[in-house]
Amino acid sequence: MQRIADALQVSPTILYQPQSAIEAAKPTGQTGDYRGQEGECAALIHAFLRIADPEERRRILALVQASAERA
Repeated sequence: MQRIADALQVSPTILYQPQSAIEAAKPTGQTGDYRGQEGECAALIHAFLRIADPEERRRILALVQASAERA
């Protein structure tokens, strides 16, 4: 979990508190409702954990972050 937290640049405690993680992921001033997406978040984390290559994990993280910024 520490490696995931480091990659996501968040505190590891956030990963154990889904609602806190959702709130922390919101851009400043974001008022969107993320309820109902917990399953998708869990699936994304589960898939991310299965990627053995650190470079591939960085590429995927950059892709997800870029996609989020375009949204």
